[in-house]
Amino acid sequence: PGPRDAMVQCYIKRDRVAHTYRLYLGLTE
Repeated sequence: PGPRDAMVQCYIKRDRVAHTYRLYLGLTE
């Protein structure tokens, strides 16, 4: 495991947050 692995993990986490945010927006509209 190296810096690239950490970058991928961070990207996955950010993507999940963005997905949840979009889902939230869809529910509130």
